[in-house]
Order: sequence, then structure tokens, then C-alpha cells
Amino acid sequence: MGKNTVSLNDVARRAGVSIGTASRVLNGNPRVSASASSAVQAAILELGYQPDSVARSMRKKDGEGRGGLWSGNIGLVLAGMGSSMLRVPLIIDLVDALQREAAQHGFHLMVAGQPREGTLPQMLIDRKVEGMIMFGELSREQCRQIVEVMPLVGIGNDFEAAGVSSVNVDNRGAILNAVRSLRQAGKRRIAFVNKEAEQPDFIRRFQAYQEAVREFDLPELSIVMPKNESGSLKQAEQIPPDMEPLISALFDVPTPPDALLVANDWQAIGVYRALEKRHLRPGTDVAIIGFDNDVRVCDALNPRLSSIQYPAEEIGSFAFRLLLAALKNSDRSAISTTLLPGKLIERESFCSGSISAPDFKR
Repeated sequence: MGKNTVSLNDVARRAGVSIGTASRVLNGNPRVSASASSAVQAAILELGYQPDSVARSMRKKDGEGRGGLWSGNIGLVLAGMGSSMLRVPLIIDLVDALQREAAQHGFHLMVAGQPREGTLPQMLIDRKVEGMIMFGELSREQCRQIVEVMPLVGIGNDFEAAGVSSVNVDNRGAILNAVRSLRQAGKRRIAFVNKEAEQPDFIRRFQAYQEAVREFDLPELSIVMPKNESGSLKQAEQIPPDMEPLISALFDVPTPPDALLVANDWQAIGVYRALEKRHLRPGTDVAIIGFDNDVRVCDALNPRLSSIQYPAEEIGSFAFRLLLAALKNSDRSAISTTLLPGKLIERESFCSGSISAPDFKR
């Protein structure tokens, strides 16, 4: 194993310790047992590991931070979400990408849900991290409070106004392309379905849909549930949502849709179930496109669900590199918003077909 290919993860594995322990040994943290420290040092020598020069150059000077020690930690906070959201496949992929990048550069990733609205993450208050990545939406005031203490990068595209660099999927471009593809396949009555009206990315997808139907001179057939004003933290759902009321509103008409854009794949499960009760088959009677391209959902549905790829791994890697640059550069005035493309993955649910109805017009 060459020096240029050895990661901190390799060192930790050889030493029989966690990545966090290996990182603390590397950064001189005294809260590591002598045996663990010796094992890590031996693994470093044996493998020829060379710590990332950026991480090593950013050690705290005496008198700064927590006792002059560089923690070696970065934080991922799920804004407005409970810890159960860590079971959501999209977030699992995002966390995996961040953990790989962090380990490769000699860092340890800490993950937490956001506390009550208006409060700051505990890992920031306790100064357990040197920089933070925020997935979700934060108020401008919260962003301002965080960046006064440490570098912050957002995942989501409403951070620029708060003076924070961010990365997200290009919701607008992806939806415009999906409507264009459906239009080219002969679809004329394309509906947008969403049961979570308060989710910011879903709002962007709906706005892009509205723009697309105007561009192609198509009827707007959107069904969006009212916002939930409870203010509670979002938790992972165990059961797919009941989409029957929304599907009924769209299909209990003389000229129902011939295609559905669903805000995400999880809701598409509910859409499939609602259509099944009406004896309508996706891909034959109505085309369906989801969002996220969660293959665990898409391949389990019959027929397989077409979906727009949410590039979770690319977003996680890009967010880490933004944070690394911010940690290295004390000048944080350069703010960027990067949107990564979401590719449409066509499967059987995209197949052409239309619903037979006396008054249906193509």
C-alpha cells in the first residue's frame, strides 16, 4: 500500500481502533489510552501514512480554542430534523460520502439532528467541532451566529442570502428536463403531486414544474397538501404516505393526467398504491417520475419507478471540500452556490400510454 493511497481509515483498521481515536492520536489529544496511541503510531509507521497537509496546518495555536487543541472534528447537523432521519437512504448516502472524505483528510465526522427551533447545535456550543455542514434550512440569524464562531457550509440552495456557501441538486433544471422528456414522449396532461408542502426542496420542484408547464403551454394539474404549521422536528416515516386523497382529486375528473411528477420516491410508493386501487398501472395508464432515485424504492416497485437522481455522494464530497477550503482560508468573504445536475433515470414507469376516457384530449 503506497503512501499516496493510505487513508486514516486504513490506519484505524490496522490499529484496531475507530477513525475518531486515530484522528485524536494524530492531533495530539491526550484523552487517548497509551495502548491505543501506541497501536496507531505503529500503524502509521507500518503503512507509511502521511496526514493531510491542510489538516495538519490548521492545528490550534496555544491559548486558542479548547485548551489549544485541534479537535479534528467536523459536524453535520440535520436542520429541523430528528435523529431518526439518519435512517433515510438519501441521508445515509450523504453521511457515507462525508465520512469517507473526512477520513481521507484526517478528520472525524460528528452527526446530530438540530435542537429546537431558534437554538444552536450543541456541538457548536461545546466547541467540539472546527467547522460545520448544515443539511436543511437555517434562519439568517442562526447562520450569522455560527459563522462568527467557525466556518459553515450549507446543503440546500437558500444559504447565499445568509452569507454561506452551499451545494444542492439543481431542482429547477431536473424538473424542467423531466417535463421536457414527458412532453417529447407525447404527454400533455402532466401533474405534480406533493404531500409535504413545507419541505423547501419540494417547494423548488413545484415552482420549477409551474415554470415548465408555462413554457410548454400545458395545463397546470398540481396537487399540494396544505402546510403543516406544527413546527415539530421532521422524523423518518415508517409507513409510506397515504396519497389516495391527492390521486382522487386528480383522477376523479373527465380528463385525468397522463403523467405524474411526484415530489420524491417515498411519496411515489403511496401513489402506486392509490393507483392500484383504481386498477391503473404506472407506465401503461399513466407515466410516473419520482425524485431521489432511491434504487431501494425504485427497483422494489412494479413496474420499476423512473426517478430523478439526487446526487447525494457528489453533494457530500463537494460540501466537504467547500468546508476544507474555508478552514484553510481565513477570508470567508467569497460565497458560492453550486447546483449539481439531477439526471432522469428512465425505467418502466416512464413508458408511453394514456388513460382511456371519453373526453380525454391529447
